[in-house]
Amino acid sequence: MRGKWVVPILIIAGLLLPVTPAASQGGNGVIVEGGVVNPQSLNPLRCADTACFRVTGFLFPALFGMNLDQGAFSTGGGLTQSWTVSPDGTVYTFHLRDDQTWTDGTPVTAYDVFYSYRAIASGEINSPYTGYVTAAIRGAVPLDAYTIALVYHEPACNALDAASFPVIPAHVFEPDFAATAAAAFNSENDLIPQIEAWETARSEHSFAFMSGHPFDRNPTVTAGMFRLDDVQPFEHIRLATADGELAYELVHVPDQWDRTSQFLSGELNVLRNPPFIRLDDVRQADGVQVFEYPGLTWDTISFNLADPRQPQDALDENGSRLDQGHHPIFGDVRVRRAIQMALDVDALIEASVWDGGTVMAANQIPLSWAFDADLTPVPYDPVGAARLLLEAGWPDSRPGGFRECLGCLYAEEGTLLAFELVYDESASARHAPLAAVIQEQLGKIGIAVNVNSLYEATSTVNRQRYDAYLTSIIENYPVDPDQTGRFTSAGDVIGEGSNTGSYYNPQVDELMAQARSLPGCDLTARADLYRQIQTIVQADQPYIWLFAVNDMLAARDSVIGFDPYPFAPFWNISEWRIRP
Repeated sequence: MRGKWVVPILIIAGLLLPVTPAASQGGNGVIVEGGVVNPQSLNPLRCADTACFRVTGFLFPALFGMNLDQGAFSTGGGLTQSWTVSPDGTVYTFHLRDDQTWTDGTPVTAYDVFYSYRAIASGEINSPYTGYVTAAIRGAVPLDAYTIALVYHEPACNALDAASFPVIPAHVFEPDFAATAAAAFNSENDLIPQIEAWETARSEHSFAFMSGHPFDRNPTVTAGMFRLDDVQPFEHIRLATADGELAYELVHVPDQWDRTSQFLSGELNVLRNPPFIRLDDVRQADGVQVFEYPGLTWDTISFNLADPRQPQDALDENGSRLDQGHHPIFGDVRVRRAIQMALDVDALIEASVWDGGTVMAANQIPLSWAFDADLTPVPYDPVGAARLLLEAGWPDSRPGGFRECLGCLYAEEGTLLAFELVYDESASARHAPLAAVIQEQLGKIGIAVNVNSLYEATSTVNRQRYDAYLTSIIENYPVDPDQTGRFTSAGDVIGEGSNTGSYYNPQVDELMAQARSLPGCDLTARADLYRQIQTIVQADQPYIWLFAVNDMLAARDSVIGFDPYPFAPFWNISEWRIRP
């Protein structure tokens, strides 16, 4: 039976989720994977590249684990054995296990968690976690050696996301830190004054020294399944079991094409995401186990629904809605739906990612615990799309040409049914072929698409002076289904918000707020709210729902026990054996 949890690290830019199982790996070969081996740091709080995330996930614990079947945070697998939430939802108190030790025998305690939090929140160590942590958490208080409280700025059901950072050994950097923190905090007093007193007392303290500390390149004190055995930049990083047996090796193979070739020849026995053009090479190879699944990246087209000539925020300074006008073409939902129906998404997947994608039905990717598996994608129906455009006042009055407004809602009579599709030329190589096929498909039903690749498309989009924007959205894992910034008035702020298309539906605003602050934060109840939202936004069509880009994990048949979950390929690595 499959395991139910792993120790997570926050996914940055779609990296795989390493795990830290409890048992030892135990012999019979080495897991060999290719990648870029030149880590700027091996301090998990300072990771800036794939190698660091990949390796430190085996070496360091996290505050809590994750239920793999749900794709949501959970107890089990992490340091936390239980947690409680204050009545107002702003204080999470984590009760830690007391049986974990660092490799030098020192217990893993709440003071290590506190030290890791303070290092991240300081903003001095260039941590990928800083933004998540400081935006949500006001402060932390270690109540005793195995209890820590995190105080949030405001209640939110996605509060755990900000606490999913890895934990490092405080005593390696400051031997007396635990004693100092223990003397400064207690469970009897209010938390906020204790936080403020600590910050005042430590106002001159800096974490900047971490980048030059020996631990930064060679973390010899860890608490994961493996131990760091050897690091040779541009060659390899090797990890061993507690008894010194070599178990995992990340070798320097920077080119994805070469990585794939070496995997197929047997030099590597694990492979992630070969080039799209080589997916079939792996799928059809002998002696290979393949696992494909919808990943964290999804491609979409965002419509500008407001008047692009006079963009303005959704709300005034008093929180009242402003009249944003209508886009001359996309202000009519029938036109938006017709464009969705006219696009053959399967053909788009084939053209851009070589059949390595999964059609989207709405705004949640299949990996989200709130994903509505019963919501069917809008079917490809160019005949129905043409009929809908005619109904919307865009007849095909010139056979073989493009449609013109004749009784349409918001454009002037005689206006050509034409729009500009922009994309960021530096964001993804697949957007150029994708845009070309979209242009061709829409041209067949009389819609003229002017494709424009911009070096900094986001600046144009953020100013809300665009028609349609082809883009890729990358989620974190576990997926946070809250999309308040993307689909509500709160995110419709020129130059800042993510709701650049000025989509507004009061029901979506209300459901997002409910799901984010539901008393008790019951996962099932929240998922139901998010599924209601998916149905609404599919019908409202503020985006064209294209596809989630699939991820591929592959292992040679010599790897016995390979049984991956999405983003947790090594969840059961303690059971793996490598056949000679």
